[in-house]
Amino acid sequence: MSLERDMLNTIRKFLSPPVFEDEEKTRMAGLFHRISLAAWAVPVILGVVYILPPANRQPLLPAIVLLFVLLTITTVIARLGNIRLASLLITIILVTLGLFVNYTAAGEPRPGIVYSAWIII
Repeated sequence: MSLERDMLNTIRKFLSPPVFEDEEKTRMAGLFHRISLAAWAVPVILGVVYILPPANRQPLLPAIVLLFVLLTITTVIARLGNIRLASLLITIILVTLGLFVNYTAAGEPRPGIVYSAWIII
């Protein structure tokens, strides 16, 4: 029972925005937190696209795993207080991943390209 409670508290802590002594930093961290939470939907969407029809299975698995790891790293960096670096990294990661997905699809409009909508947002 205690393990379940600890796990639930860890998830709650992960889903709550970080709070710092500086009010401006806390505001920026809250904005970044909302963006990064939305970014966590991208690996889920790519995972669903990967599971669906076998004809659309481009090399998405490395992209999904890499995005999951890099989003975890940017979340940790933001929680440590370096919001600007985390924002820069998440922008670079998402644009690079979009280029990778488009390159592996050979420019064909495949379901993995649904990821490109995230870059526009």
